[in-house]
Amino acid sequence: MKVLFITFFFPPYNTIGSVRTGNTAKILHDMGIDIKVIAGKEEDLNKDLPIKIPTDYIYYEKYFDIHKFFLKLLRKDVKEIKKVTHSGINDNFKTKIYKKISTLYKYIFFTPDRYIGWYPYAYRRAEDIIKVWKPDIIYASAMPFTSLLLGSRLSKKYGIPFVAELRDLWIDNHYSKHNLLSKYLEKYALNQASAIITVSEPLAERLKERYRKPIHVIKNAFDEEEFINLIQNKRNQVEGKKLIITYTGSLYAGKQDPSLLFKIISKNEDLKNKVICKFYGDNLEWLNILAKEFDIVENVQVHPKVSRAEALKIQAESDILLLLTWNDPRELGVYTGKLFEYIGNAKPILAIGNKENVASQLINNYGFGIAENDPVKLKEFILNCDKKDFLQIINENYKKYRYLFERKHEVAKLIKIFENVLSGMEK
Repeated sequence: MKVLFITFFFPPYNTIGSVRTGNTAKILHDMGIDIKVIAGKEEDLNKDLPIKIPTDYIYYEKYFDIHKFFLKLLRKDVKEIKKVTHSGINDNFKTKIYKKISTLYKYIFFTPDRYIGWYPYAYRRAEDIIKVWKPDIIYASAMPFTSLLLGSRLSKKYGIPFVAELRDLWIDNHYSKHNLLSKYLEKYALNQASAIITVSEPLAERLKERYRKPIHVIKNAFDEEEFINLIQNKRNQVEGKKLIITYTGSLYAGKQDPSLLFKIISKNEDLKNKVICKFYGDNLEWLNILAKEFDIVENVQVHPKVSRAEALKIQAESDILLLLTWNDPRELGVYTGKLFEYIGNAKPILAIGNKENVASQLINNYGFGIAENDPVKLKEFILNCDKKDFLQIINENYKKYRYLFERKHEVAKLIKIFENVLSGMEK
């Protein structure tokens, strides 16, 4: 089977989307699928993810960045913009106006997204590939949604079945708003698909309301090879030592909020004496302000962003891994890639935010930690993570259920979808 994989985000460019697409491509290749990848060049990202398939099979195409074009006109810097839009502490009038203008400008010009300038370069490359190596399947993964436009147009022109993957929803995405043209483009792209893939059952149900297509769930997952050494050498908590609670990655103030955790620590002397909260990521300075408001400056450490390999190592050396979800009904079907990193590291997970979403339910149902907003229960959980008997229960749950979330199981489902499309069973 020959598969043309269209995905802007791909290793070595370090983003959570690249982790999924890069490891999926690796497993497809290892299982004998003849795969070629068209990816984007995103120089704003660190290039430290390992490439796990032969580089001869990957074509990185440049793009015209409409975002940078407008920022240049405004004489603004990308890092400055991110710092403003991620922070929500003590916004002044000027900052609030700026955020509203930024939202409006994205609504108008990001159609369907910032990466539309990649389309002509990637399309030209795809045509060159198809002329000498016609694939059996076009597999396009979004975000960005520009990937789906490419897949649908190539499918229509060359008569090649197209499988569309939405790692996040498009029009129904809870983090952004889309104009009428984007709504048209979603219908144009997904109506051409032979099958549609998303990452959870609630998201699949929302797609089924709009499209009479076979819709499947391929969850995010972890890759055992990345965690074998970490699991063997992980830090084991010793009673009486400091408890390290760690968060790695981006945080959006007002959406992913550690205030409840900070409040619990501030009101309990045992926790103030025992807990250190470590955060690693860009534009997290606002956490220092928040820690000062709760008078727990000594308990909070904010560090710069680290490589993915270093982040996984830091997680393994921690006692509790923090997950912050947006307490919004629209996030019910959102599994974060971070959750599966945490499962890979087999550490107690402390989740605060939306108790009803799929990520929280997974944590509670399999006993990998706690997803809760009750201060008393959260306090008890943190203090119990200093006790060997309590940790033994969580470790046993990981031994029984962790393997269910390995990526090889999800990629096997993906191959079956491809086979059904080619056999005509996906209708």
